[in-house]
Amino acid sequence: MMRRGIQMVKVLLIALILIFQYLYGVNWNYLRVKYGCDLSKYLENIKECRMSDVVVIIRYAEGHEPVIGALVKIDQISHDFLFGNAPEYLLFHYAPKCYPASRFGEPLNQDLLEKYKAYYLRLFNFATLPAFYWNLYEPRKEELPLRESAIKVAEWLKNNNVIVKGHTLVWGNPELGGIPFWVLKEEFKAKGNAWKYLQNRVKREILDFSNLIDMWDVVNEPITHTWFEKIVGHSYISQIYDLARMVNKRALLLINEYDVLLNEEKRKLYMEKVQALLENSVPIDIMGVQGNLFLGSSNVKQVISRINDIYAALDEMGKLGLPIHITEFQIPIRPIISSYSCPEEVAEKTQADIAIIMYTVFFSNPSVEAITYWNLYKAWQKGAGLLDKRNNDLVPKPVFYALDDLIHNEWETHIRGITDDEGKITFRGFHGKYAIKVKLRGNKERRFEIHVKKGEKNFFVLEVDK
Repeated sequence: MMRRGIQMVKVLLIALILIFQYLYGVNWNYLRVKYGCDLSKYLENIKECRMSDVVVIIRYAEGHEPVIGALVKIDQISHDFLFGNAPEYLLFHYAPKCYPASRFGEPLNQDLLEKYKAYYLRLFNFATLPAFYWNLYEPRKEELPLRESAIKVAEWLKNNNVIVKGHTLVWGNPELGGIPFWVLKEEFKAKGNAWKYLQNRVKREILDFSNLIDMWDVVNEPITHTWFEKIVGHSYISQIYDLARMVNKRALLLINEYDVLLNEEKRKLYMEKVQALLENSVPIDIMGVQGNLFLGSSNVKQVISRINDIYAALDEMGKLGLPIHITEFQIPIRPIISSYSCPEEVAEKTQADIAIIMYTVFFSNPSVEAITYWNLYKAWQKGAGLLDKRNNDLVPKPVFYALDDLIHNEWETHIRGITDDEGKITFRGFHGKYAIKVKLRGNKERRFEIHVKKGEKNFFVLEVDK
């Protein structure tokens, strides 16, 4: 009965979303006129780097004759690109006394929790699990109050085919939770203690979650926060990555930095750091780029006017040869209200427009393989979340619908056609998995699944019985 109720919630949510998409959609000309953003070159880039030509041949298994005139329905069912979020609320929900996020208030009731989960799975195939800030995860030596909550959330994500990334293992920021107080005390007692405990902690977390997490933000903000560098020396980064690779050889390992998209000097330092590490064969797989462009008193109009600079910065960093993840991105309400002198209701619509603009710029760059919006509900910056609690209900904001329209309409492929004299259907589609239904004579139906991949031939021969 419970399962049926959850399914009904999901069906109703999807129906509402589809109605919204039908009524509103993306008006690219409106964005150009209102915000001065001509996105045409970015849209062309998307067609070039996010889509591939596909050939599907339907033939009979016996004799290999083409199936002519068959009705074919082709629907994309997943994306290769990672559209992510940080399910921070779930960590709080399962451990409200251990996860200090007072902005969440009282935990959601079961009905609203199921709505939260349904909305999450509607938009996202990727999750950054922010359970591993050292001071939160191990506030006292060998006490791990968030462990069970983190496992529960990671299991739910994995069971729903969401790729999970752990955040974060090494963050040299004592003020904001990167280093527990007890570690600082131990280091004061004897030089080298912090390094010893850090190595043990990194090894423990990667091993403990090896069945759930195969991607980690290993070192976070090494340019901005240099506590470990001062304590251990420059080699701490390479040693930690070597340790992480040794513990989980299949894991993808990220390095991550803040304020590099529009800060040329800091971007240069970050690139020099990453390049030096790569030249020394340090096993870094992905370059993390935080996209927190709208902070505090940010001039939103000014940031929007610099989308070409943001794209150029991604191009510049892409030359290092690593895939890029936009690891943190959010659009708070206050800077919008300040920049456009508008009421909150209007600011929420503007927030949705800005999301479309920025996601289009990020998605159009061939080096970018993931975008993580931080986060779904009650983000750390006021009004940045995609959902809001209103009248005792969990309600999607316009920005949620805007992202849904991009992911499941603008950037998703659905084809209806009839096989030609060679039994062939051709199309150009976004990279990901597709479900194919072939309707044959006598009302017979056959189903297949294919995976359209970037840089591959994408030629598929599907056989049916006569």
